Amino acid sequence: MAQTEYHDKKVYKEANCEKSLTLMGDSVMEIINQITIEELENLIEQKIIEILGDPDTNLELREDFKEEIKTRLASRSKRASHQEVMKRFG
Repeated sequence: MAQTEYHDKKVYKEANCEKSLTLMGDSVMEIINQITIEELENLIEQKIIEILGDPDTNLELREDFKEEIKTRLASRSKRASHQEVMKRFG
């Protein structure tokens, strides 16, 4: 392959790649403008897990921890409304 032919193909590939990235960037921006912050956070988290793997894979909860969670879920909640907190702590 002649040097100029190689150069022409390289320039063509770079131009097409740049055009694809620009088009992809536009569509990505359109998608980002249409999703909520929570959806974006979930997408980012999914991508990180996809790249790095899930650190909790193959881990199991201890039995005493499971029992503690069951107990907490069964007990009455100690939550207070904003109004109750303001009345109490003003």
